[in-house]
Amino acid sequence: MTRGPRLADLPPPPRNKRGWPWTEETPQLPASTHDGVAWPLISIVTPSYNQGQYIEETIRSVLLQGYPNLEYIIIDGGSSDQTTEIIKKYEPWLTYWVSEPDRGQSDAINKGFSKSTGRILNWLNSDDFLEKNALGRVATAFGAADEHVGAVVGIGCWINEFGEIFQHSTPLEISRDTLLRWSVDPAVMFPQPACFFTRDAWEFGGPLSLDLHYCMDLALWIKLTERFRFALLPELMAYFHLHSAAKTVEGWPYSKGEVALLFATLPDGFGPATAVMNDLISQGLAAQTLLGLGNRTVRRLARGIGLGYVRRAVRQLPTMMGIFSGAAK
Repeated sequence: MTRGPRLADLPPPPRNKRGWPWTEETPQLPASTHDGVAWPLISIVTPSYNQGQYIEETIRSVLLQGYPNLEYIIIDGGSSDQTTEIIKKYEPWLTYWVSEPDRGQSDAINKGFSKSTGRILNWLNSDDFLEKNALGRVATAFGAADEHVGAVVGIGCWINEFGEIFQHSTPLEISRDTLLRWSVDPAVMFPQPACFFTRDAWEFGGPLSLDLHYCMDLALWIKLTERFRFALLPELMAYFHLHSAAKTVEGWPYSKGEVALLFATLPDGFGPATAVMNDLISQGLAAQTLLGLGNRTVRRLARGIGLGYVRRAVRQLPTMMGIFSGAAK
């Protein structure tokens, strides 16, 4: 078993940092559960690229979980800021890390999971962090779940650029039907760091598509609903930074456009894809969104799923006509 370090073992935090996970830690869990069973191995992968402002908080929130059986893997895409210097400070407690060019976030996550051996998995982006005792709670939840549960989703909090919590996510149900309302119904959205899944689920639904730049997590979750159930854990699990440089903030119209394209690949996705595109049209963003995606995502995705699916999803949207001309070349 790989037990995480205690607070006193880690490098001291910056002088202006207080509280979790800087000057506080999760109490160490016992070596086994109350049933005398060893805690399941949990593997956390952090994909990283030029987010040295946040990554130390991410790393400490994983290492200070007090969890007795942990793998922590960081896959950095060749950052040019202070990221690698920060990672090196925590190298003694990492299972594996590398800094080298990659093909984006999905590629980094796939590489990380290929190095992992855990029974419970999650990826934690380098600008997100875990709540205290998140790993202990999720391991207990999986221990109480039946064999049909492939993922456990807890409560997540969004944090603004001033460090203030401004939104909680507490989904009431997670199913294929609710996931197909993603991007048009805020009530069904939840931050990815609060979603943990089993190795069996990953082997069924993964790896992540390299053609998806924004909604690779949603694609995985939809795939998992074909075989597994999502269990809800009504406890705070993770924090999600929303800042101007975050791709889900900076490129949110492109994210919605990519969701529409993802839905268009599904036999039951015509209605949801159209709803997302109509939402973009109502904001005057449809054309620029799809044209922007066309330079990096639409053409490859259209070739992979069949141009007919994409055309079908947007056929009723006159302002979109012509966007996909030549996309199958």
